[in-house]
Amino acid sequence: MGSPQPKLDSQLDSTNESPTVGIGAKIKSFIEDTKSRASPDSSGDWKMFNIADQTFDAMQGAIARQKLAAYPPDRTIMLARDACGTLEFDRADEMIALGYETASRSFQGS
Repeated sequence: MGSPQPKLDSQLDSTNESPTVGIGAKIKSFIEDTKSRASPDSSGDWKMFNIADQTFDAMQGAIARQKLAAYPPDRTIMLARDACGTLEFDRADEMIALGYETASRSFQGS
């Protein structure tokens, strides 16, 4: 009189495959698919990295909006999101100069 056991995906199939073999094949397929996406394609684009980077940007934006709402700043200096990529460390001097220039223009207008 115990509760009925739920059927596994592999038990629903008409094959005699054991549940671990079906799950193992799915995991292996997932890993192979992930590896192929993590490799750069012919254009040198890192698809998985781009997804992770966009996710990080979305989280960071949500946190920033919360903090700005809780603690409104006296002045906000906006920089273009696409001014520099996450891994473009070689452009640090350029980005620092952009920050100084943008801040200078912001304070001259007040």
